[in-house]
Amino acid sequence: RPQEALQEALRDPPYLAARADTKDLAAQSVLKALTAFKDKDADIRNAVLALGEEEQFALMKYLYRFWEMGLPGKTNAQLFTWHAALVARCGQGAIARAIYDKRWP
Repeated sequence: RPQEALQEALRDPPYLAARADTKDLAAQSVLKALTAFKDKDADIRNAVLALGEEEQFALMKYLYRFWEMGLPGKTNAQLFTWHAALVARCGQGAIARAIYDKRWP
């Protein structure tokens, strides 16, 4: 049940965690949930629609964090599908909001 796993992983991002490993563990949970979805655009779009605004915002921040990690090409391609679905749902302002917010999960 990837949708439930994703919502749970995004529920309370560790923005204020003092330990990096806490943030890393949370990020790995999100990444695992994202990659559990098949590469079907409709499934990903529906998953984004089911998320609340704060969950969508947290997901956008995680996507940028993942791209900094140098993940394999296939994973990055899937992350771009998520990014496109988020931008379609939230607009381009979601990108600026994610990038310029100083709190990172």
